[in-house]
Amino acid sequence: MKIKKKYKSINTYRVKQILKTIFENMNFTREDIIRKTGINSFQVYSIVANLLKRKIIVESQKGISSDIRIGRRSKFLSINPNMGYVIGVSIGHNDILETGLFDFALNTLESKSITIENMDFYEIVEKLIRQIKSMIKSIDKRKVYGIGIARPGITVVDRTITDGNEPYVFDWENPEVIEKLKTLLDDVFHLPIYIEPKNNVAVFGEYWNLKQKGYNNIVYLDIGNGVGAGIMIDGKIVIGGKDIRGD
Repeated sequence: MKIKKKYKSINTYRVKQILKTIFENMNFTREDIIRKTGINSFQVYSIVANLLKRKIIVESQKGISSDIRIGRRSKFLSINPNMGYVIGVSIGHNDILETGLFDFALNTLESKSITIENMDFYEIVEKLIRQIKSMIKSIDKRKVYGIGIARPGITVVDRTITDGNEPYVFDWENPEVIEKLKTLLDDVFHLPIYIEPKNNVAVFGEYWNLKQKGYNNIVYLDIGNGVGAGIMIDGKIVIGGKDIRGD
């Protein structure tokens, strides 16, 4: 019994490892997965066959592989876009609240935007909740896996800001405000919620689109009401002095 349990645990870990590899590398062949993970070919082919049968992943002839053998037509694997959904939110400096519904391939299925000028914190949250509810009412809510929010302002890590601003109004840099926003949304949707400065979200989005071409070092510039930046080196967001990143 212990041997079976241990084998099941190892196999579950390898399934997760293969899924993570496919998700992070978009189009990968079975041979790419073997090289990347070190899992033996028999297990990779067996697990991939099972994932295809369960329609968790899909395969196609289009993609870029590290397997350059001439005459070999590789089949590329990717996460099935219809496996689930995520919600993306952008709170802009221009008083615009944008909300989008995306599939697992990050295709936009629906988007909404409203003006939040002269609204206080709770009014904005109420509008946001209404937008999200409207988007997910026609889909299987069990297939919504999380909410990501791009907020204005600089990044503050493990530090309380005491700059005299009223909390819960427009001080999106205040950790208390961020935590309050998470709590209010979690009370309604019970989903993982991620909140990051908009420039960091933007540079990560560019990295996600460009990493297949080998770009791991990226600078994103945002020129609007001011000048901000998101900086990524070796696939990681850069954090500078006083925990401030590129803003």
